[in-house]
Amino acid sequence: MVAMENAVFLLFLSLLASTTLVHANFNVAAGTDDGSEQWGYVEVRPKAHMFWWLYKSPYRVEDPSKPWPILLWLQGGPGGSGVGFGNFVEIGPLDTNLEPRNSTWLKKADLLFVDSPVGTGFSYVEDDNLAVKTDVESATDLTTLLKELFNGNKSLQRSPLYIFAESYGGKFAVTLGVAALQAIEKGELKLQLGGVALGDSWISPEDYVFSWGPVLKTMSRLDDGGLNRSNSSVAQKIHQQLVEGQFEDATGSFFDLEQVIADGSNDVDFYNFMLDAGTEGLGMKGYSTYLTTKFSSVHGSSDDLYSLMNGPIKKKLKIIPKNVSWGGQNIVFDALAGDFMRPRIAEADVLLTFKYAFQVQVDELLAKGINVTVYNGQIDLICATKGTEAWMNKLKWDGLPNFFSTSRAPLYCGSDDVPTTKGFLASYKNLFFYWILGAGHFPFYLYIKMAATRDTLLLLSLLVSASLVHGNVNVVAAGTDDGSEQGGYVEVRPKAHLFWWFYKSPYRVEDPSKPWPIVIWLQGGPGGSGVGFGNFLEIGPLDVNLEPRSSTWLKKADLLFVDNPVATGFSYVEDANLAVKTDVEAATDLTTLLKELFNENENLQKSPLFIFAESYGGKFAVTLGVSALQAIENGELKVQLGGVALGDSWISPEDFVLSWGPLLKDISRLDSVGLNRSNSLAQKIQQQLAGGQYDSATSTWFDLEDVIENSSNNVLDEWAYQEKLKIIPKNVIWGGQPIVFEALSGDFMRPRIAEVDELLAKSVNVTIYNGQVDLICSTKGTEAWVDKLKWDGLETFLSLSRTPLYCGDDTATKAFVRSYKNLFFYWILGAGHFVPVDQPCISLQMVGSITQSPSSSS
Repeated sequence: MVAMENAVFLLFLSLLASTTLVHANFNVAAGTDDGSEQWGYVEVRPKAHMFWWLYKSPYRVEDPSKPWPILLWLQGGPGGSGVGFGNFVEIGPLDTNLEPRNSTWLKKADLLFVDSPVGTGFSYVEDDNLAVKTDVESATDLTTLLKELFNGNKSLQRSPLYIFAESYGGKFAVTLGVAALQAIEKGELKLQLGGVALGDSWISPEDYVFSWGPVLKTMSRLDDGGLNRSNSSVAQKIHQQLVEGQFEDATGSFFDLEQVIADGSNDVDFYNFMLDAGTEGLGMKGYSTYLTTKFSSVHGSSDDLYSLMNGPIKKKLKIIPKNVSWGGQNIVFDALAGDFMRPRIAEADVLLTFKYAFQVQVDELLAKGINVTVYNGQIDLICATKGTEAWMNKLKWDGLPNFFSTSRAPLYCGSDDVPTTKGFLASYKNLFFYWILGAGHFPFYLYIKMAATRDTLLLLSLLVSASLVHGNVNVVAAGTDDGSEQGGYVEVRPKAHLFWWFYKSPYRVEDPSKPWPIVIWLQGGPGGSGVGFGNFLEIGPLDVNLEPRSSTWLKKADLLFVDNPVATGFSYVEDANLAVKTDVEAATDLTTLLKELFNENENLQKSPLFIFAESYGGKFAVTLGVSALQAIENGELKVQLGGVALGDSWISPEDFVLSWGPLLKDISRLDSVGLNRSNSLAQKIQQQLAGGQYDSATSTWFDLEDVIENSSNNVLDEWAYQEKLKIIPKNVIWGGQPIVFEALSGDFMRPRIAEVDELLAKSVNVTIYNGQVDLICSTKGTEAWVDKLKWDGLETFLSLSRTPLYCGDDTATKAFVRSYKNLFFYWILGAGHFVPVDQPCISLQMVGSITQSPSSSS
């Protein structure tokens, strides 16, 4: 391995008076003078504006045989801001201090952060009713955004796009993967889909909720009693609710299961089961506040990110409506409550027909030959690795047996004299699985405080004006003079405005045979701002201090951040009723945004688009994958769907909630009583999900959450920032619309395993990655929903050994990956729920592998 060198950043952004737009049909876009960053809005639906931020990698390597990739980052939540958290906290070029991130993913690809669904981060809806209600709706919005970014941009079209997702973003990623692929096949999206990477993604809630108990038991966080309460009662209830299609009920049971686990584990941290939680739970603002508090624990201030996003960042972007505040729209999660527990396994596996479109996404992507990478933080609980493996086992992909029969490969990172295992990697054909050791739900974040002193401080000047990307009244965009950044709004629906921020990677490598990829980032929550969290806290070029992020994903791809669903981050709705109610609605908005961004932009169309999602964003990712794929096949979206990546994604709520109890019991966070309470609620959620009682499952989810949190010390808090973005409406405050989660409450516990199957079946690369110690989307839960995939390659996939992964000259295992055909699963060692944060090095390396980035930067 090549030693990972500390990135030296010295970037002075002068005051801008105007900027060149991405293409002639953007709703609203802007960027930096040098073209290294671009951002804007795409009105994915009328009054639904999705914000994106694209970073062009300075490490770009021009190689005709290996195009430079673009990574689309989808934050979890649902409602987490990819533009904020994913960018500045996890993988962007700068950290929250605006200092260079050595592990920025720009070293491997251009990075595209999106605040998705609308209502997340800087994305917004003019009517709360425009918030997406399903992952599919979110994927549709994202597909629309991709069309806007890629269809008229030949430069982007040359780069394969890899969809990376974290947490719930994984659901968005697979749905987006399917949606984008369909749009590509139909000629509607000019995009090369390189693959989909699912980081600690909520793909199969059922598998995750069932994995919680066992995982915590194994980690001594639950005793036998706690394990029984978790799996036998609540998790089973969730299972039954899901079976009956009671998705909202399953969401309710999901919270019940959380409470059971909290009580028995003394409030274990759902995003990193090796830690105690704070005082606030995972519900509603939990995802965003968790990231906020973690940021505070490192930087000593609880509102620095919020101030950064709504201050310097909003001011720089210029196109953020004055009434839109980053983190000011909290309607995403509520709107998706009915889809929250809906699995997206089938999105990665694919049906030969689209009769069950948006229900078979992961399998569909794999069946379509799309590379699917799954990576999970080792100590993540909410999207536990066990849960991820569970839903992967459910894939119907024909290569699954071989995948699971393949041995994992240890991964290393850095230059330790004595190699330390950082993760494991298993792969077969187009399926890859990374087990990231030492990471929780946010693998790229917690390592910030462990990183070496930054080489240089990035001085970010304020932008004073920007031009529109194109004349379409539905799109408002701006960007930097150099074109390195563009951002804007897309009215994905009347009065529903989705905010996007596109970064053109300064590391871009021109290689005709290997196009530079674009990564669209879908944050979790639902309601997490991709523009905020995904961008500034995770994978963007700058951190919350506006300092360069060495581990920014711009090193591997361009980045498109979207505040998704509408009402998330800077995205907003003019009427709360416009908030999406399902993941599918969110996917629809995202598809609309993609159409706006890609269809008239030949540059974007040249780059394969990879939908990356985190946490709940995983549900958006898979629904968007399906939606985009359909749009592509129908000729409605001009995007090359490179793949969908589900990071610690909430694909199968049932699998995740069932995993919480056992995991916490095993790590001494729950006693027997707590485990029993947890399992009891998880069973309840399972039953509710089995009965299709999704709203009830969501309620139970909160109950479960309370059980777990009552015995822990939650560290959730709130923060954001806004000044850089000049196009944000004055009345829009990042994080100021709290309607996202409420609107999605009926979809929150709805699994998206079928969407994963659909994506796999459609040969779309589906990558699942989970933080090793993530609890909310535990690996155990992820594995559980993977096992449920109907993808014909699943048996082979599951039979394959994992391959260990290393990073730089460090011979220590950083992760494991298993793949078969177009399904990839990464076990990210040492990472929790936020893989890019906990394990920036291996995450960046993984992104390069998933997107096949021509960049050799690390």
